[in-house]
Amino acid sequence: MSSSMLSTTEFNGDSYVIQELQPVKDTIRFKLIRDQYRDIIQVIDDMAVLTASSQLRSSGMNGSAITDELKAFGADTSWQEKALNYALKAKHTVAQDFKTFNEDYKAGVFETT
Repeated sequence: MSSSMLSTTEFNGDSYVIQELQPVKDTIRFKLIRDQYRDIIQVIDDMAVLTASSQLRSSGMNGSAITDELKAFGADTSWQEKALNYALKAKHTVAQDFKTFNEDYKAGVFETT
C-alpha cells in the first residue's frame, strides 16, 4: 500500500493511522451491521466528525472560508428553516421524476441499439 494512502490523526485523545477509502473497492458493509442500530449510528457519526474535521483543517486554503467564517455559518440558524422547507418541497419533485423515469425505463424508452 502506498504511503500516500495513509495518514495519521488524533481523535478523542487517541492516535490513529488511517487509510484513505477508495470508492471503487472500499465500502462500509452496512448489511453486516444492519441489525446493530447503534453501530450504524456510530459509523455515520464518526464519518461526519471526520468530514467536518477535514473541512476545518483545509479552511482558508485557496480562497475558501476561514475557520471563523465556518463557525459563524454553523452558529447562524437563520438559513436552516428555508433550506429544510426547500428540501421538503424538492423531495416531491424528485419522487415524481423518479416514478416517471421508472415507468419510461420499464416501457423501453431508454433502450439503445
